[in-house]
Order: sequence, then structure tokens, then C-alpha cells
Amino acid sequence: MKRYAALIAGYGVQGTTLSVCLRDSGLLQPEQMLIVDRYADPLTVIRERFGDCRTRILRSGMSDSVSGDPNSLLQFAEQTQRRASDCDETWHRPTARLFVDHARAVAEALHLGDSLHIGLITAIAREGDGTLRVTTSTGVFQADRVYRAMGMDAPDMPEWASRYQGHDLRISHVFDRDYEVEHLPEGQQCAVFGGGITSVQVARSERFELLRSDGDRGTIPPWEREWLRAAIASGDVEHRVAKVAHLDPKQNAVDVILVDGTVIPVSLVVLATGLRKQLHDWLMDSAQDLKLPLYGGHPVLTNELEWGEGTGVFVLGHHASPVLGPYAGNIMGGRVGAAILRDRLVRELGQ
Repeated sequence: MKRYAALIAGYGVQGTTLSVCLRDSGLLQPEQMLIVDRYADPLTVIRERFGDCRTRILRSGMSDSVSGDPNSLLQFAEQTQRRASDCDETWHRPTARLFVDHARAVAEALHLGDSLHIGLITAIAREGDGTLRVTTSTGVFQADRVYRAMGMDAPDMPEWASRYQGHDLRISHVFDRDYEVEHLPEGQQCAVFGGGITSVQVARSERFELLRSDGDRGTIPPWEREWLRAAIASGDVEHRVAKVAHLDPKQNAVDVILVDGTVIPVSLVVLATGLRKQLHDWLMDSAQDLKLPLYGGHPVLTNELEWGEGTGVFVLGHHASPVLGPYAGNIMGGRVGAAILRDRLVRELGQ
């Protein structure tokens, strides 16, 4: 059984950022590190979500990327002659496609693919010598350390909509795996629920003519807020702050029933209500077997992001917010968390 110094679960923003940090620092060679993910390309899921949401400009700045070099993204734009097309000069933000293409270029330059194993982790257990045995859908490995660097993949569905998930194709969440933006015939309306950037981006698509928010407290960057104000003023978008009582799917429409009794007939309902923190069943079972501490169903982390003292299991992403703060799940949080884990590894390896 092959033994690795570090096993990284996830090849998204968090996992790629950590992998780049550990490789770029010279701490680990490709044969000492294993990345486990269901996809062969880095950032596959977030790239699909960018597409579903029609995300063009990112909220993060030009200094935020999977690389530890704050100038790396801008240099990539210049080297590929994309600064004019993919760097927004007004807001000083990169486009989503530039960010993803840069991440893939960095991963390729560091040969991260040589460390990649395609599969799904199904269990983590402790061997007699203290190492961790990681079972995947396509193999079993040993590791001195395991880094859970996966994002949130469970759509946050309000109770009044969750009962229809997977049962009525007219009611969906923008982060459903099978969600695709398609053309909505002229004259039909779609209700988009949510109060943050994703709801505005979905409403901005040519497919959607109507935005209705149920009062979710999200954040909207200024460039999206400008578009929303103009769309409301022109009548292209109607914006409401209201509470939904329930949905009533009918043959030719879906009636949105508000708490005050108002009925809004629409052709489609799209939830843009974000993602929720979720620990998979296999991870909860493994946490119990490994005696990893939990509080309220969430990992209890040390200041170095270790899930309990001396366990060898570390956590990045939204579940690291008690240590990294509200930005734990985004690009900046990934970079800060990767630096903490790198410094910890430097100490352990005596380098």
C-alpha cells in the first residue's frame, strides 16, 4: 500500500491552493503528495457554477488566486495577452474564466496531475502504526496527514421548495448538479429567489425576466448592484422582499404563494439561496471512529486547522471559519489556510 506524506481531499479552489502552496514551497515532491478528487481537472465544479450563474467578473481582486504570488494572476493575463479582455479596469477584478484558466496553468506548471488520483473518499481510519488509511472508490492509501479541502456541495433549499427538488423540473436550485441555463421563451417569467450576488447573476441571464427575493441577506458587489438598479428602473426586473408560504405547481404554471396571500404565477422557479455546510455520512462515521471532536455537528479545530489535537486530519474551507473567519470558504481564506498548513508542515518536517 503506497504511503504519502500528505493526502489532499479535493481539487477545487481550496485543494488546488493548498497543493500549489505545498509543491511550490519545495516541501513535497509529486510522489509524496496525493490529491483525490472525482474530476481530472482542477476547479471543475466552480467552473460549472460560474457558467450556470453567468458569472463574468469575480468579487475577488487581481491579487487573489491559487498561487501564493500576488502578482501571478496579472502576469498570466499579460503573458496570454488577456489583460484588456479579462481584467476589468473599472473594478480591478478578474473575469471568472481568467481565474480558472490561470489555476489550471499553475497546476500544470507544477505537475499536480502527477499527484492526482481520480475517485471518491469513502472512509478514513487509523492504522496500528498511527498512519491514516484512506479508502476511496478506486483504491486504498496510507497517509501521514489528511487535508479535507472540499467546498460546500449541498444546495441550501428552503423547506417550501425542498419537497419538489428532483420531482418537478420547473423548480430547481442553481447549484443542482444537473442545472443548466436554457433559453426561456419570450413572454414567460421566472422567479429567482435569493438576496445575494448569485440571484442577481441568474436574473441577469437572458433567460430570466423577473427577480423576486424572499429577503435573504446576501451581499451584492457594486457592479451587479448597478445593473440591478437599472433593470428595476427599466422594468426588466421586478424586485420584491417577501416571505414565501409555499409553492403550488400546476399544469401550465407554478404559483408562488406569499405569506400575505399574494399569488405570483411563473413558468420557472430558480433558487439562488447558496450552499450549506455539510459533512458527508462517510466523514461523520470516520470522525466517530477516529474520535475527532465535533460541536453542533461541526469540526472542532485547533488554531492550525487540525481537527483535534494530534489527529493528523486538517480542514480547509467553510468549516474552518471558526479559525479563519467569514472568508474561510473563498479564495483569500484558501490562501491564508494553506499558509498555516505549510508552516505547520515545515515545523513537522524540520525544514
